[in-house]
Amino acid sequence: MNDPWTRPRAGAQAAMFNVSPVFIGLVVLFVGIAYALAVGRGGPFGVFALALVGWIISLCLHEWGHAASAWASGDRSVAERGYLTLDPLRYAHPFMSIVLPLLFLAMGGIGFPGGAVYVNKDAVRTPLLRSAVSAAGPAMNLVCLLAIGAALTFLPMSAPLAAGLAFLGVLQATALILNLLPVPGLDGFGILENVFPAKERAMLQPLGQIVAIGFLIAIFTVPQLLQPIWSVALLLCEALGVDRGDIAAGYEQFRFWEQ
Repeated sequence: MNDPWTRPRAGAQAAMFNVSPVFIGLVVLFVGIAYALAVGRGGPFGVFALALVGWIISLCLHEWGHAASAWASGDRSVAERGYLTLDPLRYAHPFMSIVLPLLFLAMGGIGFPGGAVYVNKDAVRTPLLRSAVSAAGPAMNLVCLLAIGAALTFLPMSAPLAAGLAFLGVLQATALILNLLPVPGLDGFGILENVFPAKERAMLQPLGQIVAIGFLIAIFTVPQLLQPIWSVALLLCEALGVDRGDIAAGYEQFRFWEQ
């Protein structure tokens, strides 16, 4: 992978764990939308905006999780590529990061992993650490879900704000579960593939690309295949304090174009 989205920046220094102005702006925007919903403004479009901006923030955290764990495990190139700066512009890929996630959200509100972080797996010290790098992204989705569940459980809030946060929570849950599937291109496969020797991994790579494309086509043409993911996600959300009624209200308001 040697394209403008993965190439190190010219003259880049290995800056560690900075926060980009773009990310700060997204957080400020998220807080502003949440405040508007809390005081009864924004309506369904506000719920849509809250979930969308929150999803972009969580995507940054997901990819930062991969990058930070890779850096800690020996891959210093992630710093040179700017992946440790929480900058969505460094994680974005035009199709994978923008087009596909938006299509999945419009289809049925499922959190499709769309970021792009290139990790030099040869620089990661052990197979176990390579698996940990793959697992770090979904772990960030779980952290986001836990934070949302805690907020909904312990903080008083308006019904629109609760609906928006609950829908964002179910997006985190679906992203977590989808990512852990052992399908090439997803983190679950990245966790498992490290048990295979390098020669076998190289042999599986062309087949993996075909399987990944087939998986995408299948879930686009037969969305019902995503129903088990939704079912498990709802159970997980309930267990962590996210109410199904709030999720249903958030889902309905998120799709404001149907109202």
